[in-house]
Amino acid sequence: MHFSSIDWEVFGETEGYPYGLIATGFTDGSVALWDPNTIISNRIAESSPDSYNKGLICIQNIHNTPVKTVAFNPFKSHLIASGGSEVAIHNIESNIEDPDVFSPGDNLHKNS
Repeated sequence: MHFSSIDWEVFGETEGYPYGLIATGFTDGSVALWDPNTIISNRIAESSPDSYNKGLICIQNIHNTPVKTVAFNPFKSHLIASGGSEVAIHNIESNIEDPDVFSPGDNLHKNS
């Protein structure tokens, strides 16, 4: 599994993530969310390469093709778009560890 796309959104300390969140897409079609604060804190405390995994919040197998892009919505930062051969919207507002995922045509996001 290799990174194919990345986006970083800074929310501020009020959201509980002082360095924001990182969304990544992978060549196997997975999308992941990371906490850079945890990555940095653990990387300073430990020198093992596995310390990066401690910042992983969630990873979901979404696309059947490599993820070509991930992007936080600039107006509603709880919404993340990812695209492979299709587009998916990830809503992290209610459960960041298991975001709701839907396609743009679904009515599931009308109140987002």
